[in-house]
Amino acid sequence: MGILRARITKALPIPEDTKPRSRWAGDFDSSSGFSVNIGKKYSLSVFVLPELVQGKREQRSKILSRQGVVAHCISCVGEEWDLHCEPTGPDRVGLIMYTAKGKAMAAGTGRLDRTGAVAFSLSTLYSGMTNVAPVEYTVAGKVTSDGKWAVSGSVKVADPRS
Repeated sequence: MGILRARITKALPIPEDTKPRSRWAGDFDSSSGFSVNIGKKYSLSVFVLPELVQGKREQRSKILSRQGVVAHCISCVGEEWDLHCEPTGPDRVGLIMYTAKGKAMAAGTGRLDRTGAVAFSLSTLYSGMTNVAPVEYTVAGKVTSDGKWAVSGSVKVADPRS
């Protein structure tokens, strides 16, 4: 297995052929999410709770004041993750990413600023963390009050296709 190292430099629209899962009960769609390219072969689509992206500051604050799933992720090879948030203070949350099998993969924080923008950072729990293959990543991002995404980070993963 080769090692894939990639920089994440921007958020892209979710590809049209990547659809939200029916079990998400219609709460998530591609209009409020984003996709990132991971090297030349891989991508990850992130379906974010629409009210967290499209809502006004007060609505975003309400969502971040309760525990729950705020995003679902699907990789181009079909892996899935759920991003849970937990309030840690006024307009601040802890974030935990779980695999489809319920394994905690990453943790981080998020915050809502006075303008209504939501910023986050997330990293794998430790070096050598495994899912389908060993993976290590750090990502940071922000959705502005008008719903525009900015995302950056780095990924290191054992390439299961090689």
